[in-house]
Amino acid sequence: MQSPKALYRAILRAHRHLPTEFRTLGDSYLKHEFRAHTKVSDSFQLNKFFTEWNKYLTAVSQQNLHSSSLSSEIAAKDLEIHQLEALPDDKAEQILYLKSSIDSIYSKESKPHI
Repeated sequence: MQSPKALYRAILRAHRHLPTEFRTLGDSYLKHEFRAHTKVSDSFQLNKFFTEWNKYLTAVSQQNLHSSSLSSEIAAKDLEIHQLEALPDDKAEQILYLKSSIDSIYSKESKPHI
């Protein structure tokens, strides 16, 4: 596994290939999450945190390789029920906020331009 700083930088580089709205949202969320985990000392929690971010990096990188125009095609994966149930309330609220932000981006893109 790579160092936290290397992982953080790799994700920011992967975000460069996203549409502007998604890059802005992704960069902001990434910065918030990494800052929130700077004082975490529980090795189990940190291992899980970095494992999930590594999975995310792999997914975004593969998506970047397979799509020449991401603005029209963003791959998404729904959370499984056991993942949702395991989330603390504050994380569930963050996910709902992110979902509403993403939904608003999609609704802007789907409206006809006059």
